[in-house]
Amino acid sequence: MREALLALEIVGAIEVQPGIGAKVIGTGPTWDPDQELAALGAPRDLMETRALVEPLVAELCARRIGSESLVRLRSVVDQSIEADRKGAPLSRLSELGISFHLELARACGNAVLSEMVCHLIDIEEHPLWALVNQIALRGQGTRRTQNDEHLAILAAIAAKNADAARTSMANHLERTNALLFGDPHPTVRDSHRPPARRRLGSTDPTPEQGA
Repeated sequence: MREALLALEIVGAIEVQPGIGAKVIGTGPTWDPDQELAALGAPRDLMETRALVEPLVAELCARRIGSESLVRLRSVVDQSIEADRKGAPLSRLSELGISFHLELARACGNAVLSEMVCHLIDIEEHPLWALVNQIALRGQGTRRTQNDEHLAILAAIAAKNADAARTSMANHLERTNALLFGDPHPTVRDSHRPPARRRLGSTDPTPEQGA
């Protein structure tokens, strides 16, 4: 049910208002159900691929990141925290969240991995992903948690702790997957991972913890 409502909201058939519910707003004159519904699997595929690739990117960053790249990464996180504090639009918060992952990819020191991640999270190539990401950031707790998790990844990288960077990224993407899709199964398993916190998104249609 959760995934079905998400799909309908993405294609513009319903409008979901937290605390109120969902209402049908019509399909619109240009809605193509075959084309739109065929694309709905893409966000899940993207998350699955990111969960396999980005923990390695974070690990490599902890080993290789340069001082200038680290400064840019800190700047993105600081901007995101400030944007949340000022109540910036979801589109801006989503943009900064994606920028964090892009900066990591560019700093990992592996051109192939960098290009792969940049392709996976490029908004112009995957506009549906951008919409899904904005939906996930509606809750205040969600936005705060995203910033907290990005800070944890940043701290591990700054400390040159490759294992912590990899695990922090894996946990971040697993929680994001659970928030978006209510998936009860982790996207990444890590034998060194600490016990998981309560999984989000399985019963609450508007979770207050973040992506």
